[in-house]
Amino acid sequence: MLDELEPRKLPGRPTKKARASPGGDGAPNKYSVAKLVPKFIKHPGLPLKWKILKEFVPDEVEGYLETVPGQVKTYALRGQVYVWRCEFEHGVTAYLEVEELAECVERVWIAKYR
Repeated sequence: MLDELEPRKLPGRPTKKARASPGGDGAPNKYSVAKLVPKFIKHPGLPLKWKILKEFVPDEVEGYLETVPGQVKTYALRGQVYVWRCEFEHGVTAYLEVEELAECVERVWIAKYR
């Protein structure tokens, strides 16, 4: 008789199924340069206060790249191009265009610096 009865389902909502991984060793598709560039052009205020990582060449050592964390502070329209003012921990302020900013944001997600 017990063989004929179906087992009861667990109460509550069904569990969420895991999504497929984005594949590769890079950033998730959501934070790839190809996805970020159109978003930043359409909504230039979106990356404000986001953390970024940019590579700099230190003055003392040649041939090395130093990855420095920073934050997006403001944006402006220079001619027909948006530029974002970013301040970094070692005191440098840089103005980044959309491609370079998207690469810096992608680098954060690849390095898991959150």
